[in-house]
Formats: sequence, structure tokens, C-alpha cells
Amino acid sequence: MLLKAPPPTSSEATLSAEETAAQIHKALESSDFETAYHWLQKLIQFIPDSAQAHTTAGLVALQLDRQENATQHFTRALKLSPDDYVTNYNMALTEIRHERYDPALLRLRHLRRLDASNVDILNDIGVVWLQKNRPLRALASFSRAMKLDPDHSMARNNAMELCLTNGLIDHADKLLGQQAESAYLSPNALAEIHRWVEIIDDPSCSQNNSVPVETDEED
Repeated sequence: MLLKAPPPTSSEATLSAEETAAQIHKALESSDFETAYHWLQKLIQFIPDSAQAHTTAGLVALQLDRQENATQHFTRALKLSPDDYVTNYNMALTEIRHERYDPALLRLRHLRRLDASNVDILNDIGVVWLQKNRPLRALASFSRAMKLDPDHSMARNNAMELCLTNGLIDHADKLLGQQAESAYLSPNALAEIHRWVEIIDDPSCSQNNSVPVETDEED
């Protein structure tokens, strides 16, 4: 249930939608999320069918750690604007926090269909597959993210950690070799690749040949 706003003061009751929006902007500028949420609830009374207002209210509710309120706002926003990226993405993150991995995965895959080049979404899909105890599907997502953006540190680190955990040293070496050949690497990315090469070249890292790595399944 959404929190009830306190009774309006006489000055609040006479504010227009534009003036209410100005109060929201002022509160957000100073990171006063409690006040911003209060005014957002009032703004929604003016424009109940505004997907943007509900999405903003959901984001502010997350800042206040009000997960239920955030979910309700995002749900309403998605009914009004089903393909909105920001709302879908934050709804997926909320579902992941509540261990609702199947709907989160469906939502992230929907976003990937809308934006196939989005590497962050691919990385997040990999994270969800890990939570579902599907490490090879996770690795496939991380690997695709690495190919799309060799500079993506999070995807690379997730893939390498997964390879080390499962003894997939040869595959890790292959992925790093492919990235090292990229002409678009930043100095930080190149340094990170070299650090991982040193790690997997350590004699203590052993290859597990019993695990098939390649998969034709696409996320």
C-alpha cells in the first residue's frame, strides 16, 4: 500500500501542478528524497496517468528503501508505457532483489530485444543466470558482452571469476586473447586484461576439461 501523504497545509492545497513539480525538482536537487516523494504523490493526483511521474516516484521510493512503493509505481508506469527502458530496468533490479529471477530475466530479455547492443543488459542477464545456478548460460552472456564492448570491465571480471571457479582456464585465456587484439581498448582495460592473464597463468589454476563451454542458446 502506498504511504499516505500528510494532510496538506493551506499553502500546499493551492499549488498548481507546475508549482508542485517545481517543489519536486527543488527537493531532488538537495537529495531530500522524503520531501520529493511527498510532492510526487501530490503531483500524481494531478496527473495520475503520467508514466514519467510514476517512474520518478518509484526511483525516489528506492532511494528511501521503500521497495513495495517502488514496485507499485513501476507497475503502474509499465501499464501506461510498457516499453519504457528506465522503468523496465529498475523493475528488473527490484525483482532481482526479491529473488524473483524468472520475471527479471524475461524483462531483461525484453529490453535486450529493444536494444540489442546494450552491454549492461547482457551483463545483468548473466548475473541472473548465475543466481539461477546456470553458470554456462551466464558465461555465454558475459562472453557476448565482452565481444560487444572489450572495455566493459564488469562483464570481463564476471566472466573471469566464473572461469576460475569452474576451472575453465583455456576458455578464459581465449576470451582474454580476443580482447587483447581489440583496437578500442582503454589503458585501464588493457591493464586489467594483463592482470587476469597473470592470474590464469598461475600454476595453481587448473583446467577442467569435463565442462562443455560453448552454447548456441542466445539471450
